[in-house]
Amino acid sequence: MDRRYNSQVTPLRLNLDYSISQTELETSHQRDGGMILHHLVYKTTLLLNTVKVFSLRRSRALVCLLLAAFIFSLGWMVWKGKIVLGQRLPRGSWTSQPQGRLGNLMGEYATLLALSMLNGGRPILMPKMGARLKSIFEVNAAVMTSMESYATPWQEFPLNDWMTEEYKHIRAPYVKLKGYPCSWTFYHHMSSFVRREFTFLPPLRDYATATLRKAMAGRQSATFIGVHVRRGDYVRVMPNVWRGVIGDPEYLRKAIDVFRSRYPDAVFMVASDDMAWCQRHLDVTRGDVIFVGDNNQAEPQMDLAVLSNCNHTIFTVGTFGFWAAYLAGGDAIYLSNFTLPDSPFRLVFQEDKAYLPHWMGIPANLNAFPLEPPCEGHKWLFNLC
Repeated sequence: MDRRYNSQVTPLRLNLDYSISQTELETSHQRDGGMILHHLVYKTTLLLNTVKVFSLRRSRALVCLLLAAFIFSLGWMVWKGKIVLGQRLPRGSWTSQPQGRLGNLMGEYATLLALSMLNGGRPILMPKMGARLKSIFEVNAAVMTSMESYATPWQEFPLNDWMTEEYKHIRAPYVKLKGYPCSWTFYHHMSSFVRREFTFLPPLRDYATATLRKAMAGRQSATFIGVHVRRGDYVRVMPNVWRGVIGDPEYLRKAIDVFRSRYPDAVFMVASDDMAWCQRHLDVTRGDVIFVGDNNQAEPQMDLAVLSNCNHTIFTVGTFGFWAAYLAGGDAIYLSNFTLPDSPFRLVFQEDKAYLPHWMGIPANLNAFPLEPPCEGHKWLFNLC
């Protein structure tokens, strides 16, 4: 199989060892353990004594009221940090609030690695993000327990989609990043390390290899071009909320023609959340277009494994396509200028910060866009990737 790769940047080392010494653990939790014991014993004793009195009077309503008050006060103390129901993580811990789908989680993890290293913190994953990423990739960061995530007094830091100067100076004992960072400006200086963190687990690597080997059947050589067509909820959300468009057949034809002109042995591996649409609109008469996967949105990692093992990439919109191109490491073509000038999407997305400078953008066709006012509530719909 004749596959071509761009050279990688110099590898970067980042210590992800999250071992905690016994001294650290005792120092961090001794005080909390005493607080838990004191409050629980005191409140429980008070409750039992009072229940005896009211039980003698057969006043069940008052007993229930007292019990509800006790539960409320206990919950309030937990919420305020008066009682810590679990072990607090060591100072200097950094994490990221998991939000969105696979492409979002990958951006959140890569940003967490970069910003924690930049500010001298130690990255650790929340349970949801850790379970998802470790089921797909050979990520090295440790995963906290649910009790640790609740017990640790996190200070939240909302993020823009791109890097700014203020993120180089985050000073807090416990940092939780929040947002949908989807920009190479956070982590491209450590791109080889990020790519290693997103090494697929052996079953996915084997699946990708077998898929590409099957596509090689009857060919002397092949330059694989991964094609990701994002549709799904974007068909409705992009025009109605963000006043934009998604990739149409004309855009895909232009992008495919670019790579056909560059590589006579180009083979296009197409993945999508709407494969039926792709099969209707893509020209397969040349025999160089192959449809990948079974349109199973519950297992997108299989498509991503194939796309990231291609030489180059074409994608429409969304972070899934971005990561397919970033992990592939070759040239990429993306849909550019896909929103109207008054689109609210431009407040949270900057094209030059989202796509690598050497990638090629093909402008979207906005002429047929329905000139209707955007629907209400777009500020709540940032989870679109």
